[in-house]
Amino acid sequence: MRTFRSWNSFNEFATVVKKELRFVRVTRQEQFLKTVLDTSHSRTDNLHKGSTLWRAQLKSCWRRREIDGREIQERCAVKPERMKPCPRFASDGRANPRGIPYLYLATEKKTAILEVRPWIGSYVSIARFQIVKDSKILNCTKDDLNFINLTWERHRKSTYKVKAEDCEKMVWSEINRAFSTPSQREDNSVDYAPTQMLSEFFKTQGFGGIAYKSSFGENGFNIALFDIDAADIVGRVSLCRVDDIDIKITTENL
Repeated sequence: MRTFRSWNSFNEFATVVKKELRFVRVTRQEQFLKTVLDTSHSRTDNLHKGSTLWRAQLKSCWRRREIDGREIQERCAVKPERMKPCPRFASDGRANPRGIPYLYLATEKKTAILEVRPWIGSYVSIARFQIVKDSKILNCTKDDLNFINLTWERHRKSTYKVKAEDCEKMVWSEINRAFSTPSQREDNSVDYAPTQMLSEFFKTQGFGGIAYKSSFGENGFNIALFDIDAADIVGRVSLCRVDDIDIKITTENL
């Protein structure tokens, strides 16, 4: 089985994609993708028909309602058809390129809401989705990140050679981090190019989607389905108001 050239293989791949060649792959990129495929077998899961996932939209609507003979307007959730992406308006995402929509879902309701990055007082439409057919998923979350971080620190402070097994874990940890890192408002399509290329590669290899850790909360996971019709809404779309958001701050040395 192939092994990665180094613990930094994904970052090297990402740099080439963003700054050198994007639509034509050189030999080193091909070797990286083949190694990703070879090492993906232990990171493959089945998403079974009937599984429940969640999707949120930072949107709401208004409807007219009559109370005591007086017509008022009240806020409500968006219509069910608006809870799926429209190909005409699909913008660049972590997994999908512009114009090719994927269905982004979460394993937890709260995770789905936090992923749309709401502010306090905002309204979010939330829907429960059900998987309509069995699908093979590439699961990037299986590596122990705490172990990875310890190994990474050890590597930075010494010159010892990283074992192939540790190297593999480090690379997959970086792949997961690339998918899960919250996008910044100033991000553009170039920032998404490496993960978009990986997603399309997984798609051509028969995977139905990719799972990655959410940066919001410890228990939630995200799943990007390559086919937006692989899951349908169950029940009605609900409206939530965000009353509080937990924030953790890390002060870095300047």
